[in-house]
Amino acid sequence: LYQKGELRRFIISSIIISSIMFLPLFWSLDLNNFLSSIDLYFQKFEFNASIYYITREIGRWMTGYNQIAVIGPLFGILTFLLILWFTKKTRPVLVNEMTDVFIFSFTVYLLLGTTIHPWYLSMLIVLCVFRLHYWIILWSFLVVFSYGVYAFEAIPYWLITLEYGLLFFMWMLEKKYPLQVN
Repeated sequence: LYQKGELRRFIISSIIISSIMFLPLFWSLDLNNFLSSIDLYFQKFEFNASIYYITREIGRWMTGYNQIAVIGPLFGILTFLLILWFTKKTRPVLVNEMTDVFIFSFTVYLLLGTTIHPWYLSMLIVLCVFRLHYWIILWSFLVVFSYGVYAFEAIPYWLITLEYGLLFFMWMLEKKYPLQVN
């Protein structure tokens, strides 16, 4: 448990120290190439995306073409806003509360992302050491099936629906019957 102001000092100190340590990287950074890479990631890449695939199809139905250039950045902004909202709502102080914020943040990022490779779940798996969630363990198994896309000529939506349907089912089951970890 932090004393009043300790968490704020810790966060500010961490930001300052991290900024100083990464300063040499920023000196050699070509900002145009960096922003181009970010643009490419949010507006061009698609892989194993749950909510994005649904909104993409709605956008395609409404306009006749892929709306990734709009949906990708919009989901990035939505992710940022949801993380801010959840952090402000929970005001984490204890380690478990901070871990819950991290789990929420990564989960929102992954669910609203346009590109979700299996190794992106590694941070959630590490966080399971502190806060066990069976839906994360299940997802780490199910995400491997996303490579089934390479076995088909078109995206196998049934496989992605199965992956995220089972994930959602396990999440709901865990919400209804919370774990009792000693």
